[in-house]
Amino acid sequence: SALFAGPCHGDAAPLVSFLSGFLKVDVIGACGNVVTWTTRTARSLDEEGAEQFFQLVLVFDDPRKYSVAYEKMWRALSFGAVPVYWGPREARHWVPDDACIFATDFDTPVRLAKYLSDALA
Repeated sequence: SALFAGPCHGDAAPLVSFLSGFLKVDVIGACGNVVTWTTRTARSLDEEGAEQFFQLVLVFDDPRKYSVAYEKMWRALSFGAVPVYWGPREARHWVPDDACIFATDFDTPVRLAKYLSDALA
């Protein structure tokens, strides 16, 4: 399954909602009307590395802002999860080749969803 740790901004809420129609997406925090995995245990795991329990972690950064931090992407990688990244294209310069799935590589959300669903199968 995939993990999204909110908060949402921009297109995150509709994309998380859309992807949850194709694969199981657990959400920590609020992202639009999509809220799951809300137990006290899950919320404490958010601070302690919930990423370790998931194969994919949905990562959103504001695509209009260039940042060299990309901490959400590296955090996912550090726990052995594969980040699915929406954000500035410059992020490609900060991660090893094939370490991340870049959502912008897919021409439609449906193709991305199918790829992710197949990857989790």
